[in-house]
This record gives sequence, structure tokens and C-alpha cells, in this order.
Amino acid sequence: MHLARIPLGLAVLLAGCGSSDPSTNALPASDASDVGLPPSDAGADGRDDSSTLDTAPPIPFPALTPDLPRLVKRASVVLPSPTFVTVTYSDNTNVDRLEAFADQLGDSAYWRETTSEYGISPAKSGPANHVRLTDEPPARIGLRGEADDETVLMTALVHSGKLPTPEGAVYVIYVSPKTKNVSAIGLPHHASANIDGKSIRYAIIPAGSADRTQDVAHELVEVATDPDLGHGYAYLDRTLMAWNTLFGGATEAADLCQWEPTAEYQDKEPGFEFYVQRSWSNAAADANHYPCVPAPATPFFNVTVPDSVKGITIAAGESQVVELYGYSFAARTDWNLHVVEGNAMIDGLWTDVGHLHLDLDVDQLNNGVVAHLTIGVKAAGNYHTELVTVVSSTAEEKHFYPILVLTP
Repeated sequence: MHLARIPLGLAVLLAGCGSSDPSTNALPASDASDVGLPPSDAGADGRDDSSTLDTAPPIPFPALTPDLPRLVKRASVVLPSPTFVTVTYSDNTNVDRLEAFADQLGDSAYWRETTSEYGISPAKSGPANHVRLTDEPPARIGLRGEADDETVLMTALVHSGKLPTPEGAVYVIYVSPKTKNVSAIGLPHHASANIDGKSIRYAIIPAGSADRTQDVAHELVEVATDPDLGHGYAYLDRTLMAWNTLFGGATEAADLCQWEPTAEYQDKEPGFEFYVQRSWSNAAADANHYPCVPAPATPFFNVTVPDSVKGITIAAGESQVVELYGYSFAARTDWNLHVVEGNAMIDGLWTDVGHLHLDLDVDQLNNGVVAHLTIGVKAAGNYHTELVTVVSSTAEEKHFYPILVLTP
């Protein structure tokens, strides 16, 4: 299968910050003809004249600067020095392990890599911040604004005098198996509540998630970087309309990485061998590194469509060819490529489909290779905005790129 390569001039222009090490950037010999380089033995007299040829510069990694989202904050609200208070009930299991997780998390390399760039220091915990309740647990618990609002539980706990009150306290509440979760979501989450004039930050961990330390890590990274829900690092740059549509508003640091197949993994750091979840790093993305940290060993790969983040306008009955530029952060094998009308990352988030015809000219891609996607608009949808998800994948990894089609 023939794959068109990005013209070298364009690749160099768009990726001036790429690696300049020829040992890592050199194209395989079999690719020489794709970029217009003659073979090394092309001398007219049959001699090897390669030393006298003017060779084009190698394609860098990445081949061009990728269009990656950037996490921003609405106000200067983070929790710079958190202290984790683990709260369990008598019928919670593996309590020692749950307490050990909070004790060891704050001083781990994992915590530093996921939070330090956002102004977060190593977190504290320890035996003084272990609360083992013997009270009868609440019969029901729901989200704020629902029946059996969780703030009722938090208010009762604060007023009981049983919770320590260290500076920067984050109360990690492991819900009793006896408590019925009546929330419309029923998932681990974090929030804050104003109780007696003070902001109380907490994470609610339903009984079914208590053994999933990766879920707890997700919430604690976010409670530190966005402690008051929407006032810290909780948004993408609002000019990135396509990315905001793809994530559907779930744009805190750990949210941005939770859809990656490799997001959850077991940390092997001595003294901290727990399952955790990777989290978004602006610094890594800016440096052309894997944006979900700590990064896996394999190089990140995806596609980008320059100047498309605000949407592409195509009228009903018309079509347009969109160039998908492949990039990776180091040499790697080809990856698979396909496109989906709607949201291929989050099932059920975008259901207004059936308005587009999509035709992709290749089914594999690599760094410096261009694929061509023909988008035809059969009819405008309910919102005059259609979402296309480009999916780059291998057997182990899957990455997404959104394209918004605006139909006037």
C-alpha cells in the first residue's frame, strides 16, 4: 500500500522543535524513494557517489507539531499541600492497604510526576490521619442536589469531632458496603462543601471501587489540581472546540487520560507498588512527549489536522478532503487507522449521527505520512455540528483525534 509522506519542507517548517539526531531521525533505506532521494549507488559510472549527493534533511520526530489539548484553570485554586485523611467503616475490607496507599502516595514519584507542574507539593498522611469509624453507616448516599445528599454525611462527620483537621485536608471516604449508593452516577468522585464557613474537600469511594486504587489515585490527583470543582485545572483551552466536544466536559487532569487503554497500570516504584492511573501533563505535551504521565515505554502516536480545532465548514450536499498528518514521538511500526462518525472514545456521548459519508484512503499510518479523509455531508444534523473521531490504534494502544464538521 502506498502512503504519501509529508513534504520535507513542510515537516521541517512545522516541527522545528523536533529531534535533530540523525541516528534517530533517519528514514529506513526502503523509504528513500518516498522522499525523492536517489539510491546510494546512483552514480552514472556505477560508482557509489553517495558522498557527493545533496541529501534532504531527515523527517523529525514528531514530523510536525501536534495539535494536543492544553489543560487550563479558571482561577488560581489548587491545593498546594494536601493531607490525605483515610476514613473507613468497620465493614470495609483491606483497611490496612487503603491506609497504606494514602500514606505512600504523597511521597511517590507517581505523585510528583502527575501534580508538581501544577504547583502541588508532596502530600502528607500517616497514622494520625487514619479514621476507623465504628458508627452505623448511612443507609443511603447520593450526589449533591440528589436525595440523601452526600453533604449531609460530610456535615455529620465534621460535627462528630472524629475527623482530624490538618491544613489542606482531603477526606477520602470509603463508603460502607451496607450503604446504598443512590447517585445517578455511582462512581468515585471528588467534591467540596462549605460546612460552617469552611471549604471541606473530599473524595467519595463507593464500596465496589474500594480495591481499585487506580480510581482513588484518579480522584486524589484531581482534588489537588481542582479542589473546588471548576475553579482549578478543570478546562481545556476554549478555542479547542473539537477537543472539548470529544471529552464532553470531563476535562480534569486524570479525566483526559482515563480513556487510554494503557491508562491504568501497576506502579513498580519501591515502597509504592499500587495500581494507579496516568494523568495529563501540559509540560509533557509541550515537550512532544507522551502527554499522559508517567509515560509508558512505547512512543506516543496519533494524527493531527492543522488549523481544524475550531471546526471545518462543509455545506449539506458537498464534500471536502481533509489531510490527516501522522506523527509519533519516536520511530515505531505502522499503526492502524479508521474513522467513526460520532464519539468513538466515549460511548453514548454523541448520538446524532448518520449525516456524513466518510471515505479514508489508507488504513495504516506512520510518522511523516499523510492520509486523506473525504467527508461528505448528506444532511445537516440537529445541531448543525457533526463529530468525526479519527482512531489510531495498535493491539495495545488507542488514541483519538476529533474533527468538528460545521454545516451551515
